[in-house]
Amino acid sequence: MTIPTIDESTITLSREIYISSASSGSGDGTKNNPYIAVNGNLDLLLSSFTIGESAKVYLNVGNYTITKGIKAPKNFILIGADKDKTIIKLNDNVSKQNMSYPHVRMFVDNYWSNLFVIKDLTLDGNWDGQGV
Repeated sequence: MTIPTIDESTITLSREIYISSASSGSGDGTKNNPYIAVNGNLDLLLSSFTIGESAKVYLNVGNYTITKGIKAPKNFILIGADKDKTIIKLNDNVSKQNMSYPHVRMFVDNYWSNLFVIKDLTLDGNWDGQGV
């Protein structure tokens, strides 16, 4: 089975969003003034309100977390600055006894997406208490 490649230069998305991690601040989502993921938390910034129906999201170097999961839009590209320096930790926000991990929804909520690309970053799904 051959996996098709996608030429991203031919895809037009409704928004381009830039995000950086910091302890405080704000921004307008542009390259020169990125949104600030306070303490790396991406939950609010990757909500459907922020992204809209389609977006290309650039994450600057940093450590990020997702605790609530996101619903990917119809067309979504998430690009890190470097696979070894841009890390999204998929955090469990429930106890280790509860196996309902909401961040899994990032992948399943929009099963029929036209385009869903994640590249140049690391997704860390190792949460505390995993396997216990």
